[in-house]
Amino acid sequence: MNGKVFRSLGAVLLAVVGTTASALAVDQVVLPPERVKELLADSRRAVEQDPKLEYDPYTVLVRFSDNTPDQVKAFARVLVGGEFIRSFRNVPGLEHLKVGIAVADAVSILSMIPGVEFAEPDYIVRAQLTPNDTNFGNLWGMHNTGQTVNGDSGIAGADIDAPEAWDVFVGDPNFVIAVIDTGFNYNHPDLAANAWINPGEIAGNGIDDEGNGFIDDVRGWDFINGDNNPMDDNGHGTHCSGTFGGVGNNNLGVAGVNWQCKIAGVKFLSAGGGGQISDGVLCVDYVTVTGIKISNNSWGGGGFSSSFSAALDNARDNGCLFIAAAGNNSSNNDSNPFYPSSYNQDNVISVLATTNNDQMSSFSNFGATSVDIGAPGSTVYSTFNSSYAYLDGTSMACPHVCGVASLVWAANPTWSYLEVKDRLFQSARPVGSLSGDCITGGIVNAFAAINGSSGGSFPPSTPGTPSVTETSKGTLRFSWGDGSFNEDGFHVERQRFVSSVWGSPAFTDLGANVTSMIESPAEGVYRYHVQAFNANGSSAFTDFVTAVPRMPVNVGATRFNRNVTLTWIDDSNFESGFEYQHQKRVGSSWATQAIVQRVPNTVSFVRSCTSGLHRFRVCAKSSTSNGTFSPWIEVTVP
Repeated sequence: MNGKVFRSLGAVLLAVVGTTASALAVDQVVLPPERVKELLADSRRAVEQDPKLEYDPYTVLVRFSDNTPDQVKAFARVLVGGEFIRSFRNVPGLEHLKVGIAVADAVSILSMIPGVEFAEPDYIVRAQLTPNDTNFGNLWGMHNTGQTVNGDSGIAGADIDAPEAWDVFVGDPNFVIAVIDTGFNYNHPDLAANAWINPGEIAGNGIDDEGNGFIDDVRGWDFINGDNNPMDDNGHGTHCSGTFGGVGNNNLGVAGVNWQCKIAGVKFLSAGGGGQISDGVLCVDYVTVTGIKISNNSWGGGGFSSSFSAALDNARDNGCLFIAAAGNNSSNNDSNPFYPSSYNQDNVISVLATTNNDQMSSFSNFGATSVDIGAPGSTVYSTFNSSYAYLDGTSMACPHVCGVASLVWAANPTWSYLEVKDRLFQSARPVGSLSGDCITGGIVNAFAAINGSSGGSFPPSTPGTPSVTETSKGTLRFSWGDGSFNEDGFHVERQRFVSSVWGSPAFTDLGANVTSMIESPAEGVYRYHVQAFNANGSSAFTDFVTAVPRMPVNVGATRFNRNVTLTWIDDSNFESGFEYQHQKRVGSSWATQAIVQRVPNTVSFVRSCTSGLHRFRVCAKSSTSNGTFSPWIEVTVP
C-alpha cells in the first residue's frame, strides 16, 4: 500500500473515530510479568539462536503523539496484527508491540498513520568483548611498570594512575553505580561487599516500598526474566563490575578503580550476551527513577533508535551520566556510528580501548568527533563468573572511565554530570597515538581527575608521528604532532649518515606547542627524532624518520641507434642515490627490464634496448625509502 493511499486512510480514520470508538477502544494496562514473558518468548529465543540478528523479527516500537486518540492507537495495532506488550514511563507515548506481519512492513504502515511520531524495529545489541586467555596477571591498566602481561610487554606509565588517585580518595560506600549488562555476580568474593542493597526496599515483603515501580528490587532488576534477581549468567557484567567497583585492599584478587561504592545490577543482556533495545529503554528508566547517577554500558549494535534516544533525553534531564563502549569493529564512528556510544546527548561518554603500550587497541572503534576518551581495554584482568579472567574489548575500557567518573562524583557530590564530564576531559593524559582518534586525544587519568589538575604531575606524552621533507633544494622541514598539553618544550635530534654509520647527534630545543622546524644543513643524508619535556621529565623519543629527497626535474630521454640516454637535473641535496627503472611493452602490458641503483649526484644513465616501445623513470632515494618518481618517458627503438 503506497503512502498516498495510507494518508487517505489516515484521514478517513480520524473522521470516523467517533463512530468506531466502542469497537476499537482498548484500555492500556500494565500486563502481568508472566504475560510479558510469554509475549516475548519468541523474541528471546531468536536473539539467542542468531548472533547476527539485527532486530527482533517479532516486535516493533511505536511512539504516538500526546493528543493521539486511543481509538487511533487501537486501530494502528489492528492494522499490523499488533498486540500491546508494554509502555515506557520515561518515553511517554512509546509502545512495544508484538506484530503479526513482517517487521519492515509493520514499521512502514505505522509510520504513515497520523499521530505516530515514529515506528522502528526493536534493535538487537550485544556485549562488546573479545575473549582472551584466563591466566593470572597484573592490572596494568591501573598501574603499568612496564611488566609483561599475557606475553605483552608494556610501557611504564601507560595506565590511568590509579594508585596515585587512591592515595587521595578510594570512594564512597554509599555511591551507587549501575552496570547495565548481563547482570553481575553479587556473591563474588571481590564484589560482594560492594553489592548494592536498595535502602528503600524491604526484602521479601512483596511491596514496592520506595515506589519506583519494581517490587523487592533489592539488588536491581532483571529485564530479561522480569524479576528482581540480576545474577550474571554470562560473565561479562561481572568482569565490568570488577574493573570499576571491585573491592580494594582486601588481600584478594583484583581492585576496582573505585574501591568503595555500591554496584546495582540492571540486566537486559542474556546468557548469550544479546538483548533488545526495548529492554535497554527500560534499563535507563530504572536507573533514572531509582536515582542512580551513573551507569556503565559495555554493549552496542543495531541502528539509531528514536526510542532509546528519548530515554537518554530523560536520563540527561535527570542528571544521569551514561558511559558507553565505542565498539570493537576497528571502525570510524564519525562516518559509521555505533550506538549507544554515538548518540549525541551530552550525558553520553564514548570510550575507545588502548593497550599496555599506549596504543589504540587494534579492534577498537575511534572517531575524532564522536569518541571522547581512551582507557585500557586489551588484556584486562578482572572478576569473571566466580573466578577471574582476561578479556579484551571496549567493554573493558568503558568501566575504567566509569570508575574514574564515579570517584570524581563521589568526591564532589554536589557536582552536575557536566562538571564530572568536564573534569574527565580536562584531566585526560594526552597520548600522541590517539591524536585524531578521539576528542580528548588521551587516556582517562584517575589521579589528575581526583587531584583537579590538567594533565597531572607527570612527564608529557610522546609527540605524534613525525615526518621530514625537502621543501626546496637544500631546505628540510621536520614536523611532528603535539601529543601533550603539559610540555614545556621539544628536544630535536638530527644525525648524518657518514661512512656507513650514523654520526653524533646535533641538538635543537624548541618551545611548547611548536610542531615543526626548518633548517638547511650541509649536503648529505639525515634522520630526525623528537621528544617532549617538562619539569617532571621527558617523553620517549619518536621513531627516527629520514629526510625524503626531492624528485629529479627536467627528465629527458634521447636515442642513438639502440642506446637510450636518460638525463635529469638533481634537485636534492639529501639523496643517498638514485633509482632508475626501465620497462618494455610486451603485448598489452609492461615488463620490467631493469631496476638500477646509482650513486648520489648522478644525472644521466645509458641503456641498450631491443626493438620495441620502452619507458623510463627515475627517483632520488634516501637510506630507507624512495622519493617520488618522475613521470614515465616513452621511447620507440626501431
